[in-house]
Parts: sequence; structure tokens; C-alpha cells
Amino acid sequence: MYNAIQASGILHESIVISRPKDFAGMYTFFDNNKEFSKAVKKLQIFDVRLDIYSYMTLPVLFPNIKEFGFVNPYHPIRDYDSREVLEVFKPWASTLTALQEAGMPIIAFTLLSNGPCPHLQRLSLDILGMDDEQKKFVLYDYLKNCPNLKVLDLKYANTNLEHMEKIHKYMPNLQALLLAQIGLPESKFSGTPAPAHTMESLYLEESTFVGNMDKWLVYFSQKYPNLKNLIIGKAEDMHDGDIAYEDKYETILVKLVTGLKRLEFYSVKCLKLTAAVLNAMDRAGVRLKKIELGIYGAEESFPLLVKSQQIFSLTSLTISGTSYSSMTYGDEKRFIRDLAKFPNLKHLRINQSKEEVDGPDGNRVPLDFMLTSLCSLESMQMDFFTLEITRETEVPFDTKLNKLVIEECYVEALAFKGQEKWREISNAHLKKLLPNTDIEVRWLDDTPSDEEYSHLFQ
Repeated sequence: MYNAIQASGILHESIVISRPKDFAGMYTFFDNNKEFSKAVKKLQIFDVRLDIYSYMTLPVLFPNIKEFGFVNPYHPIRDYDSREVLEVFKPWASTLTALQEAGMPIIAFTLLSNGPCPHLQRLSLDILGMDDEQKKFVLYDYLKNCPNLKVLDLKYANTNLEHMEKIHKYMPNLQALLLAQIGLPESKFSGTPAPAHTMESLYLEESTFVGNMDKWLVYFSQKYPNLKNLIIGKAEDMHDGDIAYEDKYETILVKLVTGLKRLEFYSVKCLKLTAAVLNAMDRAGVRLKKIELGIYGAEESFPLLVKSQQIFSLTSLTISGTSYSSMTYGDEKRFIRDLAKFPNLKHLRINQSKEEVDGPDGNRVPLDFMLTSLCSLESMQMDFFTLEITRETEVPFDTKLNKLVIEECYVEALAFKGQEKWREISNAHLKKLLPNTDIEVRWLDDTPSDEEYSHLFQ
């Protein structure tokens, strides 16, 4: 590859390294070709185990880096001299616009503890490898040195209400906040917090609430009046365990959605979407564009959604955490007809896992009927299904579908059943019926868990 770069003379601004031998080859090439290394603006290194001295060669090798990512959370660099690190990485403080470190946040802590990173707009830190809990908390004070940050992504950093206030005080332009694998303790915060008007996206995942969620939901409703995207994934109460089946949060959830007039994407998967919550949205004039049902109670929430005003504005629907047979109640055509009541639906994903498939006949989807009924669909993703095709001719489907993702799925063209290599013939038939559709075949775990909303935090 590097010989081709040298032969072409083309300057590459982005480099991605994912194997140890690639790192060694990269270093040798760019060390000998400084004119090429100066052009590199973006460097990402994944799953490569580096010692601190190899890590410290990067600023000299690539002096003009704007976006840097080092992801190796299970082999963090623990032993280093922060003064030496600061000396070599300090030039990046004036150039970095995006920084990602997973494992031990060496660059982030070193630079932000020393002085400003004025151009930093995205900071993503997974501090699984940091054992010192008190040092983790110091990070919230260091954030004052990146006042222009727009996206903050923190994993394994416990957060209380006082920390949240620091985040927004120090970063008044923050638009998106992602907190994952965290503890959210109860705090003695009183009064009404000053609103963070720029915040548009909030994402909590794998969070543990010390006590109940009430105070946090109240805080979100008051703090983020302009929130467009609300995503709360798996959550637990440290004392009571799983909170998914709790109805005690319904009242405060109603208050939350009532206050978020600009809400467009709703994905509170850990709490049931009830009729009261949907009615509150309708009365408040909230018009969702995107919704995700699950992890719990999707089969109960879907009929309620169909009866709400939200069906007229929704363009994207994802159903997770339940089996297809639970959604259809044995009448799959009725379920598809209900889907057809969403007049502007452009994206549909039904995400069931292998464990959620109730039986060999419980996951069969009549593809012809679905595409005929859902005329507005432009993209669709199905997980662990058998897609049945009844059309015998090769006349293409009349559809707007331009993307079809099938993960761990079988295709069965019934007209060719019994023939040798039936499955291969069925796959070929599907391509002929969807000649203008990009068909992507995926296997188990190919789809990132946050694919539906990762773009909000870029």
C-alpha cells in the first residue's frame, strides 16, 4: 500500500491502523517520507497494543493531526511520565478537533490538565483501564479547557448532577452528550437548573441509578428544553434491580415528554411506552420523526402507537427486544397492514435476536406483501428472519426501497422450492426482483448496537 502511495504521489489525509504489523509499516514509511506525514490530518488506531514510547512517537511523526483515535480498552497503557507525555503531545493541543481514547485517556488528561484545547469539538473517552476513581472525577474540572466542545462521549465515568452542571458550565456549546457504563447517584441538587439550550441529543446506555430515576428525569426535562433526540437504553436500579417493568415512572415520563416540544427521536427502551405517554405527546404537539420500541413491551406499545397522532409524522420505526410472532399475534398480514398506516414511513427495522425466535414458523415474513403494502419505504433491515418470496416471474417489485440489510436471514423463493441449490437460486431471484436496491448481507453481531443513532454523536 505504501509503495502505491509513494508511486502515485497522492497525499493521504486519513490513516486507519488495525493490526500491529500495519503500525510498524506505517511508522517506517512516514518516518522516511516526511512530506507525506505532514499531510495526514486524521489517524485512527484500533486493537493495536502499544507501549508509551511508541505512543509518544506519533506527534513527531504526524505534526498536523486534527482527529485522533486510539482504541484498545483491554490493554491500557498504565505506566508513563505525564511530564514527558505533555512535552511531546503539547503541539497537538492547538490542532486537535476530535480526540478518542479507549483504555487509558493519556492524551486527554495530560493536555486538558495543562491548558486549553481551543479547537476540540468532539471528545470520546472510555476509561475502563483507569482504576483511580478520584482521578476520574477530576476530569470534570479539566473540561473547562475545551470550551468549544460540541460532542462529549464518556464511558465508565460515574456522573452526578453536580458533574452535569460542570459539563454545561464549561462547555456552553455542547450539542450531544453520551454517557455509557456509568453510575448515576442521587444528588442533593435543588432548584431549577439553568437550561442548556444548545443540547439536542442525550444518550444513556448501561446505566445504574443509585435510587430511582425520578430526579434524573426531572433534571433532563428542565435542563434540555430543545432536546431532539432522547435515547435511554438498558438501565438498573442499584437497590431494586431491573427497572424496565416499573410503572412508577409513568407520571414523570409524561412530564418529561410534555416539556420536550422539539423531540424528534424517542428511544427510552428501559421503560414501557404507555398510552399515557403517547397521549401526552399528542396533546403537547410533539411530532416524532423516529422511534424505537423495546427493549421491553414492544408488542404492547405498538398497537398504542398505531392509535396515536405520531403515525403521521414518523419516518423511521425500529422494533427491538421481542419476537416477530409476539408482534403479529399469529396474523402477520394484520401487523403489516398496521405498518401501512404510517403514511411517511421510510425506514423500518425489526430487530429480533436468535433467542427471541419462537419457532421455525414464527419468523417468516411475506416479502411481496410487505413491499406492496409499505409503499413509502426507502430502507429496511431485518434480523433473524426467513424472507418468503411468492412472485414467480422476474418482474421487479414496484418499490422505492434503495437499501435492504438482512442479518442472519434466509431467503426462500417458493416458486423454486425443491430444486437443487434452492437457497442460492432464491438469493439470486431476490436480486432480480430488487435490481435498484443495495442488498447487504450481515451475520451475527455485524451490526453495531448503536448504528441507528451513532451519527448523532459524530
